[in-house]
Amino acid sequence: MLMTLIRRELLDNLMTFRFAAATFIILLLVVANTFVLIIDYERRLASHNDAVKMHQRQLQEEITYSAGEVRVDRPPNPLSIFNRTYAIA
Repeated sequence: MLMTLIRRELLDNLMTFRFAAATFIILLLVVANTFVLIIDYERRLASHNDAVKMHQRQLQEEITYSAGEVRVDRPPNPLSIFNRTYAIA
């Protein structure tokens, strides 16, 4: 009996216009957010590639090993198109 009531209430709520509108808006926001974060990822990847090339050139210009510095270039996470985290520096 309780399951029948729960099922009926759930189906009544799922069939409303408000639920359909909210679902549509959420899907639209997910697509828009993913599009924006893909562009941001491509920009960060290009910046990373430029930094790697610059550091390789600087390393080749060094005369001795003692004059060099340790530089680590961490590539952007490919899954960051779904969740953008900001590092506090």
